[in-house]
Amino acid sequence: MKSVHQPEVKQKILDRLNKLNPESQRHWGKMSVGQMLAHVSAQLKLGTGEIKGKAILPAWIQYVAKQTFGFRIPWTKSLPTAKEMTIKDERQFEEEKQAFLATFQLFMEKDADSTWWPHPIFGKMSKEEWGKVAYKHLDHHFRQFGV
Repeated sequence: MKSVHQPEVKQKILDRLNKLNPESQRHWGKMSVGQMLAHVSAQLKLGTGEIKGKAILPAWIQYVAKQTFGFRIPWTKSLPTAKEMTIKDERQFEEEKQAFLATFQLFMEKDADSTWWPHPIFGKMSKEEWGKVAYKHLDHHFRQFGV
């Protein structure tokens, strides 16, 4: 499975990010492109602990969810999300793009021995697991906006 921690995958994510612009239109869902960038940044902040999430599911269900929806089953359109990642207010594209780049850099620099915070749906995750879920999430939302 792809991970943002793989150099070639990281570069492709950055290339896709640079194809977005303030006029990028969603193919599904409700978020604007600025809201989407704030949303994917929030997920990365959950991993680094900058945002503290609360578990939505019991631990044993989190493990099953991580192994299935986290790693094996493709994500469908308009899935529910953790409240910490819900962005309701309008966001400016350029500000959110720069904020995403800063957050992405911090996420990428965090080493495997550091504390990686639990995901509200998938529970306890390693750096490797966060890298895979981050890729899957970014890919999902970049496809939402056609890049």
